[in-house]
Amino acid sequence: MQIFEPEITTQSILEDLGSKTMVDYFFDTVSRYPDRLALRAKTAQDGSDTDKVGEFSIEPDEMGESWRTYSWSQYGDASSRFAKSLEKLGVKADDRVMLLLRNCPAFHICDVGIMIHGATPVSIYHSSSPDQIKYLIEHSGASVIVAEHAAFVERIAEIANDIPTLKHLIMVEDPSTLSEKTKSDLGSINLEYLYEIVAEAEPVTAEEARSNTTMDDYCTIIYTSGTTGPPKGVALTQSNITFTTESLVRRLDMNPDGWRVVSYLPMAHIAERMVSHYLGMRYGWSLTCCPDATLVSQYLGPTKPHALFAVPRIWEKAYGTINAFIDSEKRAKFDEALAKGNDIAERKSAGETISQAELDEFEPINEKYLKPWRELLGLDECLVAVSGAAPLPKEILLFFRGLQIPVSEIYGLSETCGPLT
Repeated sequence: MQIFEPEITTQSILEDLGSKTMVDYFFDTVSRYPDRLALRAKTAQDGSDTDKVGEFSIEPDEMGESWRTYSWSQYGDASSRFAKSLEKLGVKADDRVMLLLRNCPAFHICDVGIMIHGATPVSIYHSSSPDQIKYLIEHSGASVIVAEHAAFVERIAEIANDIPTLKHLIMVEDPSTLSEKTKSDLGSINLEYLYEIVAEAEPVTAEEARSNTTMDDYCTIIYTSGTTGPPKGVALTQSNITFTTESLVRRLDMNPDGWRVVSYLPMAHIAERMVSHYLGMRYGWSLTCCPDATLVSQYLGPTKPHALFAVPRIWEKAYGTINAFIDSEKRAKFDEALAKGNDIAERKSAGETISQAELDEFEPINEKYLKPWRELLGLDECLVAVSGAAPLPKEILLFFRGLQIPVSEIYGLSETCGPLT
């Protein structure tokens, strides 16, 4: 729990932000950190995957995994070229472009490219059924959709005759993977290959991109879950997003420049967008893309994230894993260390100064009994841990606080850009 300073006010944040949009912050980051890692995803060793876009590198890690990586310069170039390709397709400022993608570099490149062009990105859940896709296309008025691979395109093909407003389908995976039936069922919808249209386009300049966007322009449209009726589109402006990113950093007292994060929750949800996408754009984060949330534990170790946003189920599984592995003979020592860690964390959160002597006494206990479990989870460098969507049991919150991973619970709405700040 943080002690919030009273001088952090809405007015002070607005005064400091001025008129800078997320597009401004993106190009500031590209200029400041051109060679820093921006995006990465697991890939084939020879880089032969067909879901690639723009210029990238293939880099192995210590475990023998191969990663397709994008520097901030490459991220900026690919996004700027995609913006120009949208112009060639006839997409106008304020048009809607739909994204049917998992967590992958192409999502971030396309989302930013849409903003650079002055259009509005609309993410939908990649689990959406054909009928749900049809409703969202009609409701948003999207004329273009970016779909990741054949299984997603097949759903669109099922409803192609019922969505005459959809003019272009941009596929991330090579369209040659589609069956002839699917291609035929798409009818009059123009099929494009993302890799090719980006490679053929000239990049929009940073100056042109900045001039295309104002604080009142839409940054994204997020659709609600539809539990009380049809999903509703929540239109969030550039001002909404920049204010929320700034207030989050101030309220949580973060110094987040260059952090590492794992993106694994759906990008159709505002919380994941805020944490891994928008904060990453502002502060030059290095983002590891995990396309399947059930595999996130396999990505934490190689990434060692500085920040982790997770739903309660993730924290509950981590809690269960540690408790299942603790040797009964070591349980008493572990519980003592956990209690000591909790005591120090609670007093810190209350604003109490912990003496250096007490910290020195705790350090070997932490190193021997607590740190190995943080390393097992891949959270030994985690500085900010957040849980949302539902409350966590008190015992789990206390467990992680004692482990020196203080989890903050957060709540909010799509209409408030996620957290209530």
